[in-house]
Amino acid sequence: IYRLLKHADAKRILFLVDTRNQGEQVEQEFMAYVPRDDNRKFNEEQMGWLRMIRDHITTSFHLDRDDLDMAPIDGKGGLGQMYKLFGIRMDAVIDELNEVLAA
Repeated sequence: IYRLLKHADAKRILFLVDTRNQGEQVEQEFMAYVPRDDNRKFNEEQMGWLRMIRDHITTSFHLDRDDLDMAPIDGKGGLGQMYKLFGIRMDAVIDELNEVLAA
């Protein structure tokens, strides 16, 4: 993509994505997700957040910290609530899910 924009005369690139297939793939990867810290178990509220992140990645292919303060995640408390639930592991959880689900 970078080469097309940098070296070709392309001003726009159209991507066609089979979102149904993407959603199925993300769901399969999510169900198989095992945290790198094997002793870590998620409570129901944390699982709700993980599912929200999964849904975001399904449509956006990635989650950044800034996305936590955008709808619909901000309606559940955004960045502050996620930090409250996951603590200092928050960034690691985001990185893991991006790596596993967006691969």
